Amino acid sequence: MFYSGGSAETEGPEEVRTYPLQISVADEFALLERYRVNENVNACSKVMAATDIWWTRMRTESDLVAAGAKVAVGNSVFAEIGAALGCSATTAHTMVDVGIELNSRFPRFYTAFDDGRLDYARVKVVCTTLTEASTTTIEKIEFLALCAAKILTPGPLRREIWRLWMEADPKEAAEARAQSTKTDRTAYVRKGTAGLSWLSAAITDLEGVEADQLLDEIADTVCPEDSRSRNARRADGLMALLHGERSLRCDCRS
Repeated sequence: MFYSGGSAETEGPEEVRTYPLQISVADEFALLERYRVNENVNACSKVMAATDIWWTRMRTESDLVAAGAKVAVGNSVFAEIGAALGCSATTAHTMVDVGIELNSRFPRFYTAFDDGRLDYARVKVVCTTLTEASTTTIEKIEFLALCAAKILTPGPLRREIWRLWMEADPKEAAEARAQSTKTDRTAYVRKGTAGLSWLSAAITDLEGVEADQLLDEIADTVCPEDSRSRNARRADGLMALLHGERSLRCDCRS
């Protein structure tokens, strides 16, 4: 990679020619690491600024909150924060929830986020997964969770958090998982790009395995001459299953 260095030759009163200055790969990785840390620090500052705005508005509108309008006031604040950050009110709501959790119950994660060691995605996974965990549980597993967060991506990290929770307090974790199964199951469609949309669903692990197997089975109902990729056949198979069909029509024209 090359970067512009200092001036080397002047060809006109306002024209300066610069030559590229080559830097080592090690220096490039050092820059990359610095940018990563800076990005995480800025993300923490953004989360805390949004949380401070929420607390300030809750105090300012205390009369309305006391009169039972806390949800309405909160939704208004989330909409304002979302508009300022260019995100949805739901995303802003989650950000504030994470900030509150960091402030009140996750001191180690707050420190690691604030000094740039962790990114928002991992911090969010921990805070949102352990929403229903007791303070005692968090005190037991926060250090181990922090160690896991430094090396795992968000998906595996979520599974590890559940494992740690099950070890620390099996009953509490089982109750939280049962409640999550009831309240978090959903399916929705969101528009993508280039005429494509994404169909997403939150279902139980067992249902996920079953759905995956059904998509594989229906994708394999065509002959080897079918021109579609396996992913495309799984997508077509999903639509076929939604219409009550059990097989795909092969496009080999045989």
